[in-house]
Amino acid sequence: MNKTHSLFKKYFLILTAVILAIAFAVSGVLLLVLSKSVFVKNKYIALISVIILVVMIIFAIAVVLYFMYKRTSTTLCKMKMFADNISNGNFSQKLSFSNSTEFYQLENALIDLSDAVRKSDEIKNQFVSNVSHELRTPITSINGFVDGIIDGTIPPEQQPHYLELISEELKRLSRLTKLLLNLEQLESGAIKPVMTNVNIINIAVDILNTFEKKLNEKGLEILGLKADCSTIFADKDMIYQVMYNLIENAVKFASKNGYIEFTFREDDNYNYISVKNSGDGLSESEKQKVFNRFYRTDSSRANDTTGAGLGLNIVQSILSIHNGTISVDSIKGEYTQFTFSIPKLSI
Repeated sequence: MNKTHSLFKKYFLILTAVILAIAFAVSGVLLLVLSKSVFVKNKYIALISVIILVVMIIFAIAVVLYFMYKRTSTTLCKMKMFADNISNGNFSQKLSFSNSTEFYQLENALIDLSDAVRKSDEIKNQFVSNVSHELRTPITSINGFVDGIIDGTIPPEQQPHYLELISEELKRLSRLTKLLLNLEQLESGAIKPVMTNVNIINIAVDILNTFEKKLNEKGLEILGLKADCSTIFADKDMIYQVMYNLIENAVKFASKNGYIEFTFREDDNYNYISVKNSGDGLSESEKQKVFNRFYRTDSSRANDTTGAGLGLNIVQSILSIHNGTISVDSIKGEYTQFTFSIPKLSI
């Protein structure tokens, strides 16, 4: 910032010198004209008048330039302090606006930057906190079980059971790590979609076959797998992940002897796919948070110990890559329905 300030001062001095040179040139012309004027009999009076005029012009220009310099310099210093506070993580400082259009626009840009950095910092801190919490739980369990086996607190006949629990917790850690990696790759743009025509109903059927045992255990009825608009233009692997996450949630939270219903429709611009399940449903506050990273509803925490609260966030990220959207509709105690859209045009 010192170099920038010095550069500004340098150009300010050059501008001042140019203006003064112009003022002297104009005064010289005036002196020449007045000295030869037939209307001025006393040339000394004319000379003195011109000198006074020149001095007044120079003084006025100097005063104006001085205040312009001070005002501009003060504004730039305030902006420097504001930028320094942003870089140090201090977002509490307020920036007063300038009457200058250019500075007003620059100040607005700095304020927008400050808000963006602050929000990013909050998201980062929340992400680190959530990751730490999600990793700490299985690690604490594994550590306790292993210590119990080593020190003999857990008797030999019970050790196979606790080894199975350790295995499950390790699998949970592996799933969480994989989900975080996928999410990072999606958000960084490392994964690029390979667009092709995809039969979404075939994907739904393939995924349902992997849940056959759970479907039979809960006595769930599958509805809506016959539709005309079954082909969408998307990345097949990514859409498979979207459908897998939505169907997995539907199977997990559907009421016993309930149903899972699929809806496929289209308009001129989009294909719409819905996955609906009977069950407890979501409250209004839960619907607003359900796509948040690491968020799990109270019922999911009670009924699902394997989830990490990242599935729907990954779904949202994949659909964002496709320029699509996802929404949730639910009535407490009746059903939950997720609907996502995919543009018909290629991205």
